[in-house]
Amino acid sequence: MAVHRLINVFPRERQHSIGSELKHSANGALAKIACSKLGLACDKILETLSNLEVARGLRLAKDINFQILSREYQKLSKETKEHSNVGGSTPYINSKKSSNLLPGEKDAPRQKLNHRQKKIVQHLKENRKIAFGQLNQIFSEVSPRTIRLDLKDLLVQKLIHKNGKSVGTHYTL
Repeated sequence: MAVHRLINVFPRERQHSIGSELKHSANGALAKIACSKLGLACDKILETLSNLEVARGLRLAKDINFQILSREYQKLSKETKEHSNVGGSTPYINSKKSSNLLPGEKDAPRQKLNHRQKKIVQHLKENRKIAFGQLNQIFSEVSPRTIRLDLKDLLVQKLIHKNGKSVGTHYTL
């Protein structure tokens, strides 16, 4: 998320070149971590760090922004390397938006829900069911992908149930 915000302050002509490379490597790193492909995640993290240094050298934003992001990606790289050497489970990342799982607790349920997930559960308590289109309207400030990830997390935790397929899909408690 922070990478995307940083790219938004780049001059327009640079957002499509170095900005898209930076987004691609950062998204790739997180996707590989989510899939427990930690060796590949390490490569993507290093690529992200390299892209950050290029953008920093071009002075596309304040230096402090690059310092902070580089420091965080270096921490992520260290944690990912440590966990890829210890059985390959998804690393525990110490941040407010991370899961509440410790290393080795791959299938344990998360204890905290984000504000959107709480709102989804509350809506279901009041209305019994909701469709994705309704959620897309309620949470218009976030991407549909974010909503899908929130739903997937609630499904994995067995807090909600998915009924139907494709357009007719709705969710219940």
